[in-house]
Amino acid sequence: MTGSSQGPAPSEHVHGPILKGTVIAIVVLFAAAGFASIAADTSSAEQQGTIGEGITWSFDGNHTLTITGSGEIPDYGTTRPPWETYKDQIYTVTLGEGITKVGDYTFQYYSSITELNIPSTLTVINRQAFEGCSSLQAVDLIEGITYIGPGAFYGCSSLPEVVIPSTLYSIFAGTFQNCTSMLRVTIPKTIGDISPISPFSGTLYGPYEEYLDPTPFNLGGHVFSGEDYHYLYMCKYGFTLNCNGGSSVYSYVFGIPGDPAEVRDPDKVGYVFGGWYSDESLQTPYYVTTFPDSEVVLYAKWNPIPPPPVNDGEGSDDSGNDNLVIGITAAIIVLAAGMVVAFARK
Repeated sequence: MTGSSQGPAPSEHVHGPILKGTVIAIVVLFAAAGFASIAADTSSAEQQGTIGEGITWSFDGNHTLTITGSGEIPDYGTTRPPWETYKDQIYTVTLGEGITKVGDYTFQYYSSITELNIPSTLTVINRQAFEGCSSLQAVDLIEGITYIGPGAFYGCSSLPEVVIPSTLYSIFAGTFQNCTSMLRVTIPKTIGDISPISPFSGTLYGPYEEYLDPTPFNLGGHVFSGEDYHYLYMCKYGFTLNCNGGSSVYSYVFGIPGDPAEVRDPDKVGYVFGGWYSDESLQTPYYVTTFPDSEVVLYAKWNPIPPPPVNDGEGSDDSGNDNLVIGITAAIIVLAAGMVVAFARK
């Protein structure tokens, strides 16, 4: 038939675009794989590195950050440490032997950290180094640490207890502020200065203001005791002592409800301590065995010491004089008898 034209076969309309699309898809997939490989290599490279001089860090991808080498971890602030990318993935921080300092703000707000391993070489924990590590379960402040900066453990709300090393001289403002699970703080007698600005406030029963009163050694009304260490129990309840004119080492004795308790006897010149009573009229004795779950006021009872007997001359004991007379009389009799015998022989 003249004047007519035929187009391409139907299969050509269908298979052409499919083939082109398939080729494009394959190219895209290869390109994506290549980029993923590059990204993986980059990620792998970012999991380790160096900071300062002679310090290496590595993140193992299994929630552990390890810092090794010799020297100081530098201070951070506006700049952040190179492992910041993994901040929410870090559960354990291990500082190797040779690390001597943790710098300012190094682990600030690393809320996923639960475990912190500190080397024996560490001497300095700088300002707010672990602030906001709200999942941190424990911290072993080893002997040898000489400086813990202000706010170093501020807001570590899962810490139940802390022992201050005897090598530390000062406790600064906000060091353990808002550690809301803190039940016990052990502070050595060698501590020389405790900041009056809330080093422990905002704890389980806070907030309150702390102060240092060496005689007795109180901190916000919570008493320290013990031969080697003073113990601060972050508890609202305990014993308030009314010594009724006597003197005591303590004005307050606080502890964890149910724990064994001991209250030392007070002193009063001219009196013997007669025990503690739970009422001001001294009618109900109170025997201290464990710490109460509410505040208890104890009142001291005093019994006067009887005066020594006075010898006024009446009814005096003359037994000594009587014995002397008897002795002299016996001597005279013996002497006389001897004389009689002598004369008789003549």
